[in-house]
Amino acid sequence: MLVKRHPDLPRHLPASRPFHSQLNTPGATVTAVRTLFICVVAGLFRGSGSLLIRANSDRADEDQAIDTRYGCFYREYDMTKFTKLNFKSVTRSTLRDPVIVRREKLVAGLKQQLLVHAAALKGEAHRVERTTWIKNEYGERVAVPAQRRVRPWFFEQDAGWYVQCRYGARVITMDGKNNAVFVSSLAEVGAVLDVFIAAAQAGELDTALARVVRRTLKLKPGAARAAAND
Repeated sequence: MLVKRHPDLPRHLPASRPFHSQLNTPGATVTAVRTLFICVVAGLFRGSGSLLIRANSDRADEDQAIDTRYGCFYREYDMTKFTKLNFKSVTRSTLRDPVIVRREKLVAGLKQQLLVHAAALKGEAHRVERTTWIKNEYGERVAVPAQRRVRPWFFEQDAGWYVQCRYGARVITMDGKNNAVFVSSLAEVGAVLDVFIAAAQAGELDTALARVVRRTLKLKPGAARAAAND
């Protein structure tokens, strides 16, 4: 059997000479083992080298490749496409304008009151699902869903209905001195709520909201007198 010369084999090994005939020469065993080792190593590196598989993509500016030697997946992009983009360095801010936050909270509460009013017209109570924590029979705290009735911002009194605008548990004085709007029937409550929503979205209630959320410090009698003397 003739052995074809491998590109990585030593030059002193004849390609046309039978392999078994080399074993009869002096030092043939060492040379044969070394040659066989070189063949195996060369074959392993050549066979398990970097196998690069390129797949054509529908996008002309993108080329996908898989390197099986390192098990990595990467994409090659055409860097010339980045010239069309406007790059900037920015640090994302988690702070929001408190005026906008209060406005959005008020609008969300007023929209919920529209659902409360729709349920009241049907003689029902509007309920929302909340998650509450209770202890089970094993003494473990578990979260369970619970239905909670939404308190309406309108009530019947003086042969009519009063509609209030609330921010949390505090009532907003819409015109600076009055805390409710009076209507003659329950059906008219929805129109008042719509006016409240439009005014809140337009920012007309920002001053009233700022006045409601402003906290006054409660001082002890001695501290109050000392502050007055200052």
